[in-house]
Amino acid sequence: MIYSYLSYRLNVSYFFSKDGDKIKTRALRRVSFIIYACDKDHYSSKLGLILEKVKEVITTYSENPVLESEIFLMIRVMFLRFSHENLVETLRLLWPIIFGELVSIIKEKKKTTTFDLSLNSLKLIELLSLANMEEFGLYQWIFMLDSIFIN
Repeated sequence: MIYSYLSYRLNVSYFFSKDGDKIKTRALRRVSFIIYACDKDHYSSKLGLILEKVKEVITTYSENPVLESEIFLMIRVMFLRFSHENLVETLRLLWPIIFGELVSIIKEKKKTTTFDLSLNSLKLIELLSLANMEEFGLYQWIFMLDSIFIN
């Protein structure tokens, strides 16, 4: 089901159509809900396709805060519905793109950053810190300040 939905709704021609950002946002939200509604690792065989579409949307629509917020939501849903081993190995391919987007949002280098995008990026950062990803652990100091207060 998700394969047909992804291949039909999230193909390149669909995202470059003139239908507008609302349809693209709804399509991403639907895929997130489909993943969330199923059992853990139910779509693990389609994880490569899902991450390929996520990468495509992030690189193509990085200046659209609504679509980027939906991508961050989808990644958070994927953390809930895929096993740690499956997801972390596959997310390593997306890590440079996600890292660049998160840094540009947190450091306010993007002109189109909205409150929702900032909030969703902070939620993703929190989830990445809990996931114990080695890639995130190396750059965690950029996003979080660990300090000890001594009186």
